[in-house]
Amino acid sequence: MGLFNNHGNDAEHKGGGLRQAFEIAKPQLNLSSEQERQITEIFRDFREERQDLKTSGNDTMRDDLRAARQERKQKIMAVLNEDQKKILQANLQKFREN
Repeated sequence: MGLFNNHGNDAEHKGGGLRQAFEIAKPQLNLSSEQERQITEIFRDFREERQDLKTSGNDTMRDDLRAARQERKQKIMAVLNEDQKKILQANLQKFREN
């Protein structure tokens, strides 16, 4: 089981690419235990927020989900050092090309 396992089947939904790209990049990132803890928390918080947004069913749900995904990415990037950011960005680009 990977650190960032897909608990909500994100791969089937737009926006799931970050989690999968992260899972692929993880061995190259050499995350510290503190970074792993922080990123695990970011993914957990996003999963909870996504679930809340989906159950609310309001008219702005799509925009709210998009904003939540962007915020998640920004938070993750803030945890990484410059080299780790480059690795993750390269993996995100590869993921999007597939």
